[in-house]
Amino acid sequence: PTKTSHKYVNNEGGDLDKHAKYIVEELKPFIDKTYRTLSDKANTGIIGSSLGGLSSFYIIGKYPNVFSKAGVISASFWWDDNRVIKDMDIMKFDKNARIYIDGGHREGSDESSMITYMRNVNLKLKKIGLKDFKNIFYYEDPVGTHSEGDWAKRGKMPLLYMFGEFKPTPKKLSILIEPEIVEVGDTAEIQAEIDFGNGMKSTIVGGNLKSTSSIAM
Repeated sequence: PTKTSHKYVNNEGGDLDKHAKYIVEELKPFIDKTYRTLSDKANTGIIGSSLGGLSSFYIIGKYPNVFSKAGVISASFWWDDNRVIKDMDIMKFDKNARIYIDGGHREGSDESSMITYMRNVNLKLKKIGLKDFKNIFYYEDPVGTHSEGDWAKRGKMPLLYMFGEFKPTPKKLSILIEPEIVEVGDTAEIQAEIDFGNGMKSTIVGGNLKSTSSIAM
């Protein structure tokens, strides 16, 4: 969305508007003309990982008349100092939008950064009126890395959420503590993971717990 410099990039980016315009004005019309598609926004989604995940999030927010679904996988929300949070003020989402967001706790040199940025976006979506499960499916993979292998393992979840008949009926609830071993004075994060069956899992972020004794889980 913008030009930026970071430990991963050097004065790069800034062409997302051109990329989005190509998808909306050239690629999608070609696909709809060539194949037997359901071309309305209710049946149109966009999906990507890493910078592709960031792009997909921007595109659904800038073209709500074209897209009502987005798969946002391990998105580079860190781009330009989490610029996406500011840009969300001018984005619009279809009232029936379905946005799948995921990421792993083992992504990048700072494993907490991916999750922190994801949570910021998730919270902002709720502040502007989007609802859990109706509009947002959010998942934190406890062992997920920034890799095609882990994206493939989670790959069916965004597709089932966006285009399947997803019903938010929990089958199992698990409480996860990270890290698993907590020493005296350490801080551990508690999360609730909901298993809906059929491989669909969602994360509810809780708070944190500071131990007063050594706890082994």
